[in-house]
Amino acid sequence: MGPAGSTLTRRSSWPDPPPYTPGSDPPPYHSWGPPPYSSLGQSSISGIQQEVPDPFRIQDNNRVIRPQELTTETVLTILRHMAEYLSRSHQRIRLVAISGVVETVHLRTRDTTPMIVFANYWLNDDPDREDLVMAAISYAFNQVPTSATNVVLPFTASRNVRQKVTEEALQQDEIIFEHHNFSVFAPPWRYLFCCKVQAMLLVGEHTPEGLQDAALMLHRYLIQSHRDLVRYSEICSWATEFETPDVERNNVERVNSRFRDDFGRDGIAMGQ
Repeated sequence: MGPAGSTLTRRSSWPDPPPYTPGSDPPPYHSWGPPPYSSLGQSSISGIQQEVPDPFRIQDNNRVIRPQELTTETVLTILRHMAEYLSRSHQRIRLVAISGVVETVHLRTRDTTPMIVFANYWLNDDPDREDLVMAAISYAFNQVPTSATNVVLPFTASRNVRQKVTEEALQQDEIIFEHHNFSVFAPPWRYLFCCKVQAMLLVGEHTPEGLQDAALMLHRYLIQSHRDLVRYSEICSWATEFETPDVERNNVERVNSRFRDDFGRDGIAMGQ
């Protein structure tokens, strides 16, 4: 693959998606940035995709609502259309859901999402399969008229983090969506937990929903790893490993308090 900013040419072996009815074809998703038709600003901060605050956000009962968010059903529809498109290739395609799909489809903690973030480190070394996924995403978004104001964002963490997240997600083997030869896996719960805690500092997401998400992701990790609790020092090690360093103690304490409210016990040993 070329350097950032280069033009990616889809291989002729994959059929093009149908034209975009309202106008010209939307540009293909690629690993160098969000599609130009994105209405959401974004930047990459320490391995986690952070949305740049926009003036159209409104607050309603502690819930941030953005125009034209993707509903749970719309996300599922996009995944179904991707599976339909990918079934033509007769290849096994596996993606890791980093954001959007996890909260709306898997955990059901959110009714809507402003974005979807996928990852698969190994696709970077397989241009043909990566182009196939790009075409499937473009095809799926063509089928959802309201999606032109939403985004599928690239996972722009460092190479080491992308590899670690992909490998650990496939080893965790928690499938969110599967149809034909297309599977979407949950990300490593400890990684997503660190991202949620970091977001509390970076974008001030101290909402009940943000705390609920972080507590639930920690709970999923503890169940998956057959543990009762995790030490705060270990969480700091995770943050270093995944390059999400801003896991401040007071934010972790907030999550532990919410964990205690939701599950009746501590999930984090703060003194260790």
